[in-house]
Amino acid sequence: MSSPAVLAAETTRYGTLAEELKANFANIDDETLTDMLEGLSELPDLLKAIIRSSLLDEALAVGLKGRLGEMKDRMDRLIYRSSRKRELVCASMMRSRQLTVMAVAATCRLTPEPPPLWDREMRSGDTPDSRPAGVRHAHFPYEPM
Repeated sequence: MSSPAVLAAETTRYGTLAEELKANFANIDDETLTDMLEGLSELPDLLKAIIRSSLLDEALAVGLKGRLGEMKDRMDRLIYRSSRKRELVCASMMRSRQLTVMAVAATCRLTPEPPPLWDREMRSGDTPDSRPAGVRHAHFPYEPM
């Protein structure tokens, strides 16, 4: 897109041309003057290009805003699903009295309280009242494969 300096220079040139045409043709009407300047100056085309670019930027911003909202909703659903799955594993481990489950991608251990980092990041909306009575925390430490 054109720089502000190019636009400023073309605006100055347009004004200078308009003054010269008015001085040389005293009886010129505004419509004729505009037509003549349009052929002599790039200013109208620059302004049209800037307006189109501005409208495109606004449309992209609106689209991104909607997409960000959708992605936020998806993230919230994934975090909620993860939390529910952890609760199911924890409840099942308690009923079966299994304190540790080892899998290829992770190890799960029942602990009296969740590790501080997991509690802060993954369960920020969780309260003791929202968990089933007596359910402890299933701890899944992240271990990359």
